[in-house]
Amino acid sequence: MKKTIVTLLAASLLAGGAVVITNDLASTPVQAATVTKDGFKMAPVLDAQVVVNNTKGAQVYSDIAMTKPIQGKVLAFASRWVATDAVTTDTGYRRGFRLGGDQYVKLADANYYTVKERFNGVYTVSVLNHPTWGTAVYNRQFKPIRILPAQSKWRVYGSYFIHDKTYFDLGGQQYISKEYGAMEVLDN
Repeated sequence: MKKTIVTLLAASLLAGGAVVITNDLASTPVQAATVTKDGFKMAPVLDAQVVVNNTKGAQVYSDIAMTKPIQGKVLAFASRWVATDAVTTDTGYRRGFRLGGDQYVKLADANYYTVKERFNGVYTVSVLNHPTWGTAVYNRQFKPIRILPAQSKWRVYGSYFIHDKTYFDLGGQQYISKEYGAMEVLDN
């Protein structure tokens, strides 16, 4: 392909034509390719990690419908795995994740998150229309572990996209919802 483009450009120049180079394609959004298989859709997920949140582990399946368990293949509780695709129904309901090849885990057994951005900042707890309310801090299994008081300030190290919402990383595997406070990004 590259050789063909170079050859065409050279032929155009030799024929007295002009070549105009633009940046129009750079602003064109690229859509992720969605593949349909056995009535389910798979869409690539970028930088996604799946964390097993089922204390009994996550069964790995060999089919996209997640009806054929792979004998003896159960991922350990709290283990992390890279997901290559999200598996959804035709109506958009998320069912699980593909971990590569023909290996699938159910959404009920695993949370996922993507690293959205790393930065230093300060998060101030401020629940809209409720100035005296605090907000929950979650652990990596997405279980609430404590409440941060209203108007308290917390150091933030980045943001993650977890189950379709943005959360800020407070360090020590503690996360807080973006929607219950204000963020000030600090210079490094």
